[in-house]
Amino acid sequence: MLKYFLGLLLIFAGNSTVFGIGDYNSGLSQSEIDAYYNQIDTKGQITSINEVPNVKLEENKNICDLHSMLPPFAEDRLQGVINELFVTKDYEIIVVCLNSIGTEDPRTWGTSLFNLWHIGDRETENGLLILVINDQNAVEFITGRGMETVLTDAESYKIQQEKMIPSFKNHDYATGVIRGVEAVSDILNGKQVMYDSNDSASENQPNYLTQNDYVSPPFYLNPFFLFYAWFCGLLTLAFLICLIVAISTKDLHKRYRIMKFWTLKIFYFITPIPFGLLVYLTRKTQDKWRNMDRIGFKSGDLLHKLNDQEEDKYLTNGQLTEEVVKSIDYDVWINLAGDDIVILPYHNWFTPFNKCEKCGFKTYFKVYDRVITAATYTSAGSGEKKYECKNCKHTKLIPYTIARKQKSSSGGYYSRGGSFGGGGFSSGGGGFSGGSFGGGSSRGGGAGSRW
Repeated sequence: MLKYFLGLLLIFAGNSTVFGIGDYNSGLSQSEIDAYYNQIDTKGQITSINEVPNVKLEENKNICDLHSMLPPFAEDRLQGVINELFVTKDYEIIVVCLNSIGTEDPRTWGTSLFNLWHIGDRETENGLLILVINDQNAVEFITGRGMETVLTDAESYKIQQEKMIPSFKNHDYATGVIRGVEAVSDILNGKQVMYDSNDSASENQPNYLTQNDYVSPPFYLNPFFLFYAWFCGLLTLAFLICLIVAISTKDLHKRYRIMKFWTLKIFYFITPIPFGLLVYLTRKTQDKWRNMDRIGFKSGDLLHKLNDQEEDKYLTNGQLTEEVVKSIDYDVWINLAGDDIVILPYHNWFTPFNKCEKCGFKTYFKVYDRVITAATYTSAGSGEKKYECKNCKHTKLIPYTIARKQKSSSGGYYSRGGSFGGGGFSSGGGGFSGGSFGGGSSRGGGAGSRW
């Protein structure tokens, strides 16, 4: 509560300690510094990088402050600067402040954390991790492979020494970290990462390009296009295999069933090329197979297909009901003598009807699913499902129990809440989406300082 109270004072007091836009020279008063410094969890320690929650993925934040080294207004200010830099220049900055990482080396530990989280974009590798360790009096800038070309090690060290260390020596983490991030933003503003992680030449020499110099790669080299082409090729191969199997089968009804899957309209949308045409041709071919004259296996005579009215007298009541509910459509073929009758079923794809456990026809469906007694926080509820067969009128009631309601517990991370003026960005990301996060890597570039 004290942290929130002090944060509000900083916003509304109107004195020189408030962080206005572009004014960080005055810093905090000594009493405010002492109050914030006393809030640090000096017993907090994290030695494994796997124990650090990835706040970007879990909370859409860029500041991880597990041991309360930063006051809420500072986090809000930092998030605003980082968000603006990402939106305008596509740079990704993560700030991690910890009381202790034990005896681990901050640079090695920070580089491992950077590569675990894959900070930055996969293509430009434009990430930066700012790591501040309280008990080791250490600050580290870990740069992505592409970030090295625009934020040099020398610039990183200069920012630490001139903008951050003076405040850190006075136990003022808020001022030091904000000034450091602001200085990084000033350097990165107007620059753009154009680093190609696959270009071995960029390992040894920086590559500065303006946006006008950048040439987009051909669309057919885009990873999404390559995956789509591979996916379409795989589906087309499966289609051709089924088509070969179907054509080699003499039974026209079996041909129809083999190719039925490839008539689904979903292929129109997920793979319009080439299945926009293949689905149409498959349906036309299926109609042809379904209506082709055929020879009766029993008599060897030529069979002809009956129309909907003529076929009814050869179907059972169950089959007629299946046709009525449109779960199965039947074709009836017969020879001139009337002694060779072939009844062929054609199942429809999407139907609420299932096979009845009593009569065996696909005329069984769920009539309702209703709550009898609602569940509460103290007792379970009950419900009932009713099934009925349209053919034989068989019904079945299935009672079931509804579990008691559970009161939600406050889990996850403590929400600092609120928006503390100054930056004009809401705390914790404010709905800002880090779309490119999760593909970068670092080879240990950057700089570190101690105080």
